[in-house]
Amino acid sequence: MSTKLEDDLLAESLRTSGLVEPLIWNKRTGTLVSGHRRLKQIDAAEKGLDYSLTVAMIDVDDQEEMALNVKLNNADLTGTFDLAKLAPMFEAISPERMGFTPMSTEMMFDGSGFDVSTMFKKLEPVEAPAVKSALDKLEEINALKRRRKEYKEEAGAADDSRLITHLVWATNEERESFLDRCSLDVNEKFVDGRAVYLALGPVT
Repeated sequence: MSTKLEDDLLAESLRTSGLVEPLIWNKRTGTLVSGHRRLKQIDAAEKGLDYSLTVAMIDVDDQEEMALNVKLNNADLTGTFDLAKLAPMFEAISPERMGFTPMSTEMMFDGSGFDVSTMFKKLEPVEAPAVKSALDKLEEINALKRRRKEYKEEAGAADDSRLITHLVWATNEERESFLDRCSLDVNEKFVDGRAVYLALGPVT
C-alpha cells in the first residue's frame, strides 16, 4: 500500500535516477517478486507503449518466493538511520529527493531535537498539491504539540512528556456524538485534549 505522495516521490526518483535496482522475477512461477510499485510507475510513464527491462531472475519454489517477497519489503532487515548523520545531509539534499515524505520524516525525528518542519518548507515540491497537503498535516500536528506544551506550562507541569492518544469508536454515530459533546467539528482529524477535558471533565 502507498499514498499518492509516496507514488509521486517514487515516480520522481525513477525519472531523475532511473531504475538503479532491477526488478526481481521468479523464472519457476513467472511471478514478479519485487518491484511492483516501480513497475506500475514505469507502465504509467510509458503510456501503454511496449518497453523492455533488465530484471534479476531467480528460480525458487512458492514458499521461498513468498518469504523473499516479505524479506525484500521488511523494514526490520534494513536497519535504522543514524539521525545525527542523516539530518545534516538534508542541508545539501532535500528529504524528498531521498524519498522521504514530511509525515514519515516527522515520525522518524520525533523527540530527537531536530526541527524537521523547516527541512521541507524551503524545498521545491515534487508534486505541489500532494506535498502541500502533507505539509499542512505536519503543521497541524506541530501546532497541537505547541498548544499542548503551552497548556502544560500554564498548569505548571513538571515534565515535558509527549502524549498522543488514539480513540476508536464502534460506529460512526458514536464518534459524531462524542465530538458533538466536545463541541468539535465531526471532520476533525486531530482533537485538542483540552476541549475534551473542558467538555467531559477529568477521566477517573
